[in-house]
Amino acid sequence: MSGLHALQSLSPKLAAMKPELNLLAVLNLLGAAQGLLLALALWTVGRGNRTANRILAALTLTISIFVCGAVLRTTGYLFVYPHLSWVHDPFPFLAGPLLYLYMRSLTSGREGFARGTICTSSRSPLARSTSRPPTSRAPRRNS
Repeated sequence: MSGLHALQSLSPKLAAMKPELNLLAVLNLLGAAQGLLLALALWTVGRGNRTANRILAALTLTISIFVCGAVLRTTGYLFVYPHLSWVHDPFPFLAGPLLYLYMRSLTSGREGFARGTICTSSRSPLARSTSRPPTSRAPRRNS
């Protein structure tokens, strides 16, 4: 049984919702495709700050995948292809760290990252909470 037939057997209200591509969905898909091409171009470029270009490529790819998933949901194709329903959901969580790494690579002034840039930086709260040795207390005096 195909996805559309399974949809029609579930509920008449859901069956009335047929997948369709409108102009906005097509424009969004064209933008996502352009983002994929930009990510490919940034990943393969050999000049400039390669680390920053690759991080920007990963960020562009992340946003393109999320836009494709949003188009799937808004056009109703998610009901036809339900196995694609959660594929794009983790990608927005990558956008923040990738943007941070991109800004860090642009402002550092050098190619690449030093070892332990993300978690072992002295300014990182995660590093401060995990890298401290346990404190030993002096024994109390009974007076």
